[in-house]
Amino acid sequence: MESATTFESVAKEWLALKDWEDVTKARRQNMMERVIFPKIEAAIDLHSEDGAPKLKPVYDLFEGRYDYGKLRCVAAAGRT
Repeated sequence: MESATTFESVAKEWLALKDWEDVTKARRQNMMERVIFPKIEAAIDLHSEDGAPKLKPVYDLFEGRYDYGKLRCVAAAGRT
């Protein structure tokens, strides 16, 4: 399994551990790649100043659904 260094890799590891049918896992992964990851990335881009992400507005935007650790992982992964 890939090293858990980014939100995306943690999400994929979590998905791999689920006892779901392959089709269900594929649908969940597709949804994360199409919806969740881009939304977080776009929000971080929007709230960055001088190349430094401002995570508080992103955290507030998602109403706390993604904790600061996950947001930092996405920002640090160079996805911004």
